Amino acid sequence: MNRTQDADDPANLPSRDLTGPMARTWAADLSLQLDTERLAFLSGIHAYLELNPDPMLGEAELRDVFSLLNDVVQGDHASLALRATHAIDNLCRQHLLVRADLGGVAAEGEFTLSPLGKMLAEWLSTRETLTREGLEVMLTRIRGDLAGVRAATEADGDDRHWRTQVVAPLKLTVAGLVEMIDRRQRGMDLQQQETRERIGRLLEVRWFDAIDQCEALLRDTSATLQELSRTLMSETEGVSNLLNEIFDAADAACRDEALDAVRHVGTQIERVAAWGDSRFQSWSAYYQNVHEFIRTIVRVDRRRALRTRLREGLQGFAAAPWYLRCAHQAPYRHLREPESRLDTRVVARPVRERDEGLRDHRPETGLMERLVDAWCLELEEAGRLDLWELLHRLLPSHSDDELYRLAGELLAWMVEQGEPLPADGWAWRPLGPRLELQNLVVECATGGVHIHG
Repeated sequence: MNRTQDADDPANLPSRDLTGPMARTWAADLSLQLDTERLAFLSGIHAYLELNPDPMLGEAELRDVFSLLNDVVQGDHASLALRATHAIDNLCRQHLLVRADLGGVAAEGEFTLSPLGKMLAEWLSTRETLTREGLEVMLTRIRGDLAGVRAATEADGDDRHWRTQVVAPLKLTVAGLVEMIDRRQRGMDLQQQETRERIGRLLEVRWFDAIDQCEALLRDTSATLQELSRTLMSETEGVSNLLNEIFDAADAACRDEALDAVRHVGTQIERVAAWGDSRFQSWSAYYQNVHEFIRTIVRVDRRRALRTRLREGLQGFAAAPWYLRCAHQAPYRHLREPESRLDTRVVARPVRERDEGLRDHRPETGLMERLVDAWCLELEEAGRLDLWELLHRLLPSHSDDELYRLAGELLAWMVEQGEPLPADGWAWRPLGPRLELQNLVVECATGGVHIHG
């Protein structure tokens, strides 16, 4: 499955898919205004419903929960009843708490949390974090479900088969598992934020004595993120391959609903993988920054004397201004002045007389080309050629350099023209005062002589 749109380009955003949810939310005209007391009351209601088999609770139970909250925060008991009434009414008006008995206004009703209130309370009370074991289990389940969906696409089913065996598992089972991973990733993000805040508080309060504890927190979080990153890299590839196969099968069968479901799940899987890579890189940068701060600031200024003086100086700058003096770098002065540019002289030369017309220049013929015809004739008449004899004839009228170059060309030519005699007949013989060669004698080869012109 290939993504054809670039998510970073606003012009390529699917406007129809985005404007729909935003328009429905705007039309619902909902707004949340919750202070700490309301949020704690919502968490208490969720905990009460989790501990009791009855999915609803009456107004008396709601007031009892609020009374326990008042004891925890040590609130005013004189205004307890009025504050409880306002809290229940506030949660109902914001659709976090709903009346489930459909009773009259005067009768005491039964209440339960709305889906929004339940999700908010779960997030406040149980913030699940992502672990390597949990991620492997969920990704393994996703791969197993996708393998079943792929097998279903291979069967020749009707519309009901595709809707129940392909689309429904993709939308419900697989998408639900991916949503669980996403929720745990958000819990992991919150845990990282708390870890950073804890490191900051430790360094602020204990300074040098908190180094070991801060480094332990950094190592533990880094190891966890590294395990998650490796698991995501190894597992998401198999999931993506299964999605590609399902997409191809649905495309071949022209099942648009199945294609939309595969695209949705694929987007969620890509988001999960992108989260792992992004968090690992951001934490690595934070890890390096903290270690740099500990090494260059905390370990150098163990008693915080420099830090204290610098803070006091910054805070009291208005009362007693101070300035930082820096040495000014003088410009480099050359030891000698640059020489003036020399005047160029125009040298006049007589123009050569141009040659009239073009002359025919023939390439100069080499020594080998001039003698090869005579040697071919000698080989044909005598039936043999002697390398030393041929070169010795040229000795009086040619230099050693010319004979040296000619010997190589003549040797190659003789091997092509005839058959060399056995090696016993070869001997080293002097050729003038400076040259010495190993003689070669060839006889005329059967089939005629090749003449090179």
